[in-house]
Formats: sequence, structure tokens, C-alpha cells
Amino acid sequence: MDTEVFRRYGHNLNDKVLQTFLKQIKDHICTSHTTDITLSEIRRQIEEMSAEVAQAVNKGNKELRRWLAARTWKSTVTNANPDVDAAGLAKDALLQFNFGIRMDWKPIEHMATNVPAKDVFDAYFRRDPPFDRVDSKEFPDAFVVMALDRWCKNKSEKMYVITKDRAMLRAVEKTDTLIPVGTLDEFLEIIVEAQHPTILNKVQNIFDSAAWNKIDERVRDQIGQLGTVYTGSLHDGEVIDHEPGDAIIELIDFNVISASEDQIEVVAKVRVPVKFDVQYLDTDSAWWDSEEKEFIGGDSEVATYDAEVVISLLVIIDANDEIIDVDILTRDLRLEEPYEDYK
Repeated sequence: MDTEVFRRYGHNLNDKVLQTFLKQIKDHICTSHTTDITLSEIRRQIEEMSAEVAQAVNKGNKELRRWLAARTWKSTVTNANPDVDAAGLAKDALLQFNFGIRMDWKPIEHMATNVPAKDVFDAYFRRDPPFDRVDSKEFPDAFVVMALDRWCKNKSEKMYVITKDRAMLRAVEKTDTLIPVGTLDEFLEIIVEAQHPTILNKVQNIFDSAAWNKIDERVRDQIGQLGTVYTGSLHDGEVIDHEPGDAIIELIDFNVISASEDQIEVVAKVRVPVKFDVQYLDTDSAWWDSEEKEFIGGDSEVATYDAEVVISLLVIIDANDEIIDVDILTRDLRLEEPYEDYK
């Protein structure tokens, strides 16, 4: 998303539209991307807006103090509001914005400043968009578009770019990988259109057919490559090995994230059986050091458990209703021993 999108909503990540977009991210319907240049520009905007707000408030306070000092009557207004420190206001706003972006949105950040300057200047002298107009000097936009375009080409991906900036729109339209969308509202409408009942029924029928076996196979091939986080109760427990279990892989839910004549992209949530080994400290064979508050000695043991975990998949279906790609979106499996095995 271009900086103009955030500016439109006052850089308030709690705005209803931005919260609706965040829900799509959390549901794995879409992934947010940004660049270091975009974040730097947002920081500058927030600092400028904070300075404007502080100036307006402090000017009002100054005028109010003048009125209060000149009064000859008993006023219900006793004091002016405290003056606002622009730097402090900007710092607080930036902390809130950055926390929301990093912790909730978790965007893929592209280092646009790493794009070779020569490549951008070559585009400038060729008058490629966004340099195709007289006196065009949209260098930040050029770095951003070039960085996103190269990432998409390297990953064989396509990406929506939400912007109303005319120069950036022309640059985006010139690529084969970036798809321009004017507003966040329009992008959310694209997502809604992909949820048309006809498309949903078609995907459900494919998943109910023998084609599901390909998804099952691909998930079992990839499950051992995922990271693990042990969340059980065994002391110093650590998952040292894991593999797919014997039970079936069960579809829980799915969302269609895009649909065209060529293919349908689906994010599916599935329940997967996993068998895993946990290495832990057998506290029965150790003694407790009350001063250091830790176990001393003891034997290291390994136990094997079966669990079921919920993961998200990206499934791509071609025009012939064939499943042509399955990728696990979940990166880490959170594993713990079944309740009855807790020690």
C-alpha cells in the first residue's frame, strides 16, 4: 500500500477499513508488503502531522491565556490546556503505528534502497514511468516499484499495489507483475468477488473429489520441513523430530483469494496428524537447587507423541480443475503432548 492509503485514514490502524484489511491478513487471504522507503515516508508524514497539531494546539493555548489574563469577570474557564510537545507527540504516534504494523500486520519488507541507483537513473534517462512526464523526479516511487517488480519476478508472483498516485500508477501498469488498485475499498471488493457462491461450490466439489489426494500427498511431503515450537509441560522439553501421522488430513475451511479464467487461488485450513519426539529432563532423577531455583543432574529422556495441528495451505487450481500447486503457509507447528500424558 502506498503512503497515501495510510494518510487517508490518519495513520490510525484501528480504523474500521484498516481493521477489515487486517482480518484478511490474519485469515491468510492476503499478505501485506511494504518497503523501507514507504515506512520512512510514513514516519516523515507522522512527524509533520504531529508538528501541525502541536502548533495549532499551542497557538490556541496562547490565545486562550491572553483572554484569561485580560478578563475582568469570573470565568468558568480557569486554565489553558498544557502545551503539546511535537517531538513527544510524534514519538508516541510512531511507537503505536510501528507496533501495530510489526506485531499485527507482519508485512514482508522489501529493501527498495538496495535497488542499484544506476538502474533507476537508467529508467530516468529513458523516461520510463514514473519519469515519463516533464520535470518528473519521482525517484522514491521508482525505487519502490522496481524493488516490488523484481521480487515478484524472482518468486513468480503477482502483487496488488494500492495507490492513487498517478506517477506510481503509470509505473505499476508498465510491469507484468504488479496490479494497480486505486483504493483499499476496491481491493476489499476484489476479495469479496472471489467468494462468489459458484466459485465456492466449484472449489468444494474439487476438494470432495479424488483431487484431495494430491493435497494430502503434498502436505505430508512438506510437514517435516516446518519449524516446531514445544508448548507442553515436560521440563526443558524440545521437539527433536517430527513427521506426518497416520490419520487423515481433514479440511476445516477455505477462502478463495483470487479467481480468473486461468486459475483459482485458495487458502485452506486443514487439520493434520503429526507424530513427534520430545527430548526433556526427567525431573524424578534430578535434585532441586532451591538457591539457584533449577534442577541439577538428572537424565535426558525422549518420548514420542501423536497430535493434531491446524495449518493453512495455499492451493492453486488451474482452468481444468486440476490442483497444480500446494504450499504450506504455516511456518511453525506448535506441539504438545496430549493432556492425559502431561507430567
